[in-house]
Amino acid sequence: MKKYILVKLKFIRQNDKGYIIYLNLVLISLIALFIPLLIQQQYLNHQISRQRAYSSQNRAAVEAGLEYILYQINAGVELPLAEELYLAEELKVNIRGEEGEEYNYFYSESTNKNNKYLIEITVDKENLSIINKKISRGD
Repeated sequence: MKKYILVKLKFIRQNDKGYIIYLNLVLISLIALFIPLLIQQQYLNHQISRQRAYSSQNRAAVEAGLEYILYQINAGVELPLAEELYLAEELKVNIRGEEGEEYNYFYSESTNKNNKYLIEITVDKENLSIINKKISRGD
């Protein structure tokens, strides 16, 4: 006949006293294995979020370059136009404006090596309305 002892509302056999210690050690080991994985996942999520924010900043800067070109055209600057805009220490935008027979062509490009953006627009000469807009990302 086996004897049972009531320990914390659980019945365990008298012969299995080390079973709880073994179970606790296994659980602690599993938790110790998963903590670095959770930390690594949070780090990767942070890196991805930071990269997306940086990428959207570059795209906004390139679009601002195009708006600057349109502002210059409205102010009476003649084409062809080529300038470098320094918006921040690591953020430089090259802008160009060329005149065609029927349309004007404007280009704005970020010079960042990791996050390049190029926006090309075709603009009507008479009313400066955008006919075509092309956004490229990468090299």
